[in-house]
Amino acid sequence: MTCLYKTDLNKTRFMIKLIPISVAFLVLVIMNYSCKDKADLLSNNGSSVENYQETNMSQDELEVASPGQFLSDNETTFKQDVSTGKWIIEGTLMNSASNANYRDAVLEISFYDQQGDLLGTNTGAIHQAIKTDASVTFKLILDGFAGTTSIATKVKSATVIPD
Repeated sequence: MTCLYKTDLNKTRFMIKLIPISVAFLVLVIMNYSCKDKADLLSNNGSSVENYQETNMSQDELEVASPGQFLSDNETTFKQDVSTGKWIIEGTLMNSASNANYRDAVLEISFYDQQGDLLGTNTGAIHQAIKTDASVTFKLILDGFAGTTSIATKVKSATVIPD
């Protein structure tokens, strides 16, 4: 009986010694994952850094810093003027920002051929004021690329204006 008691006592002492080691290991694992998440967030070619910064910005700061997220092009049409060779691009630009009004929005127009290959890009500015929750129609006349069958638009920048 005494032998069994000593064995159980030794097991208990051994288990008690393992508790701090187990807790320390668990803390190290948790710290490693929390640091790894931040490191992953700050890597990936800077795009995650931008997302990290944007999540820590106020809505107003985000609207000022990233107008392209709040200005969207809608109902865009395009055609080539056969007499000048210029491309006529018409559409509607909508402002979904909560507080920011914009002006001088710069659109980047990407021209694609029938296979979907990018032929080139050009930019045009819309000098109208675009108020919060409003839209404006625009017409751009730009140089384009022969063989264009489709276009895509992207808001590159805009100036924030006071109310």
